[in-house]
Amino acid sequence: MHAAAREYGVPQSALIGHVADRHLGPVGRGTDLTPEDETHLVAYINHMASVGLPATRWLIKQKVGMMVNSYGTY
Repeated sequence: MHAAAREYGVPQSALIGHVADRHLGPVGRGTDLTPEDETHLVAYINHMASVGLPATRWLIKQKVGMMVNSYGTY
């Protein structure tokens, strides 16, 4: 295991976890957006690009914030 970790430049703990089948499920935090909201967000970004207004990171975060706040759970 140590030789493989050295050869491929990955931590040995990552290889051990892989062999032991750890982290089979999704890793990290889930999304706050529904699949429909993600589809609407993509349409919004594409529309903004089509009218010559690139969707900046700030603009996308504002739009996502409005979408999440509209759920009324936050």
